[in-house]
Amino acid sequence: MKILYFGITSEITQQNSEELNNIKNLYELKKNLFERYPKLENINFQISVNQQLIRGDQNLSTTDEIALLPPFAGG
Repeated sequence: MKILYFGITSEITQQNSEELNNIKNLYELKKNLFERYPKLENINFQISVNQQLIRGDQNLSTTDEIALLPPFAGG
């Protein structure tokens, strides 16, 4: 699955995207990301799966596109 990073999440991971495998659900994804990038735990972000905002847990597929979306301000 492809993980996309934006804003502060991109700064923390030092990349705009990456491919991950063997992740079954959002719980496992967050656990994996927090282990690899501990600073992600300290920021507020939302997760979208295939361009749909998700709250809670959800099963994932290898073809899913996941985006970590930090808070943003408009003007």
